[in-house]
Amino acid sequence: MYKADMLGELKKKGIKIPRLYSLGFSHNNCSGMCVRGGQGHFIQLLEHFPDRFKWMEEYEREMQEFLGQEVTILKKSENDITYPLTLEELRKTYEEGKKDQLDLYEFGGCGCFVS
Repeated sequence: MYKADMLGELKKKGIKIPRLYSLGFSHNNCSGMCVRGGQGHFIQLLEHFPDRFKWMEEYEREMQEFLGQEVTILKKSENDITYPLTLEELRKTYEEGKKDQLDLYEFGGCGCFVS
């Protein structure tokens, strides 16, 4: 069953769709804080749940300090070269209105529902 089918079945049965789907998220897991989400996913998190985004941003920074290296949840590509993209950098780029420098359509995805 595809997600659209599942949501259609819920609607037919009068069951309210999960909150994150109703807000436009492509995933309804991990309270929107899925580490497999992409840039677009985390922009949605920033817009709808800034407190959760802030927590993830701080957690990413703590993990970098703990590990002693720049590990990031996100990546960015420029001229076919992939670079780490911190949540802090994503947020600042977005807040500065430089949306053309972000991939707002990259939502990522996980298979945690499969395991």
